[in-house]
Amino acid sequence: MENIITHPYHDKLIILKGNVNNLNSIYELYTKDFPLNERKDYQILSSLLEKGQYKLLLLKHPEIDDILGYALIYDLSIIGALWLDYLAVNANYRGMGYGTYFFNQLLHQFGLGITGMFLEVEIPDQTDQIKFHKQKKRIQFYKNRGAKRLNIKYLFPSIDGEFPMYLYFKTNLNLNYLSGSLVKQTLSSVFKGLHSDVAESTFILQKNLAIIADQIILN
Repeated sequence: MENIITHPYHDKLIILKGNVNNLNSIYELYTKDFPLNERKDYQILSSLLEKGQYKLLLLKHPEIDDILGYALIYDLSIIGALWLDYLAVNANYRGMGYGTYFFNQLLHQFGLGITGMFLEVEIPDQTDQIKFHKQKKRIQFYKNRGAKRLNIKYLFPSIDGEFPMYLYFKTNLNLNYLSGSLVKQTLSSVFKGLHSDVAESTFILQKNLAIIADQIILN
């Protein structure tokens, strides 16, 4: 678990909206922060950013000549939601509370009318204890900051086929469930907008949609 922000410059942290020109600044970090089966290649990320609905946010400080963290978000404001595709803090600045600050501020970057933000999280793999510890820690990070898990069996469309993951939802509202309609709209938009390059994405989407009830409980 991260500590309270202790860096002397924490009161001046800012979140900047980046663009395709900033992708070079974070791509090397990105390739180290996420496993190959969860990453998109540079050309795909660049293309998504150029289309405009995919957003790059950078955590910065005016007195530090470095990127403290970055997030890639699919903007679904039209249906009142966001999709957090990637979030990471620069390894040089971890353990200082920057991740907490960044995650908690994301919903405020897209104006009013946002119900909340979806995010995918790996299911802990007990066959690899080092990996298992990291995955449990990541889940606890999100839970401690208000994210709740959707009670569905979600399948991520990886380059190797369907990959079971947890799907979480972060909201500033006191919600115990989501409408199935919102979840279906979200997944349909995300799979079309972000995963069209994956050969079996349409088939995997249909498997996801088939199990969504009228209401989805948040655990």
